[in-house]
Amino acid sequence: MIIKRSLLIVLLFFLQLEIKAQEQVSLEDFGLSFTVPAGWTGDIQGEYLVLGHTTIPGMMILMENPATTIQSLIATAQKGIQADGFNFTTDGTFKTINSKRAEGYYKGTYEYSTKVKAYAVGLIDGQGKGMSIIILTETGVFSDAHINAANQLAKPVKLLTPKAPAITKQWQERLVGKKLTYRDTRGGINGTRETRIITLCPNGTFTFYFDSNVSFDGPGGFGYANSNEDSRGNYTIYSVHNDSYLTLNFDNGKEIEYTLTLDSEGYPVLEGTKFIALDAEVCD
Repeated sequence: MIIKRSLLIVLLFFLQLEIKAQEQVSLEDFGLSFTVPAGWTGDIQGEYLVLGHTTIPGMMILMENPATTIQSLIATAQKGIQADGFNFTTDGTFKTINSKRAEGYYKGTYEYSTKVKAYAVGLIDGQGKGMSIIILTETGVFSDAHINAANQLAKPVKLLTPKAPAITKQWQERLVGKKLTYRDTRGGINGTRETRIITLCPNGTFTFYFDSNVSFDGPGGFGYANSNEDSRGNYTIYSVHNDSYLTLNFDNGKEIEYTLTLDSEGYPVLEGTKFIALDAEVCD
């Protein structure tokens, strides 16, 4: 089970939604659907969807799982978890339930001091899409109730063929094949200039150009500072409910996430900044 910054959790993070008991969460863009068990509610904490119960101590954590085979899922799980306050080693060997499910136990500490025990379920579709569920609590109070809760959530999980909803298709029509340009100039000799150009090609790649210049002229003399970037990578446009996002995954590992809206004149607004969208002349 890999704990990482995932598309599923990023989606829920930007929604800032509150997950309620018996609520079905459906993410069409990523082919994921699940129902929150009775008595559990939750929200986002950092990079994870975290659920708590009114009477069962501990918490249940959901995350995306990118494993393509059950063997790779188990191999990763056996390495334990050392990230974001978790320091877990396996408690026994993770076992294969079928070609799309594995499960097992962890032991260790959370937030560096609290001794905990955890039960984990990994679900995959064999094509790189899946979900991992980890339920954990202090070692002395771990019980069958925790195992049952995780299995209740895991049972109705559906891994479906991703299907872009209408709002995603609308944004794809507005942005794919376009050169998005933002330019801002302020002041004269003592001023700033900034240019950002994002070109979204139909093949899923993008180029990103950024240039910023600050100049000044004062008693100490004239000077300027300049910074620029010219890079590329792959992009994703997706939506949850009525909110849409553009994610730029750079070849160097950096990631930028933009919320997508329109201003009153119909111009695309990326994370509060208005861009001009023109047809891209060149795409790789």
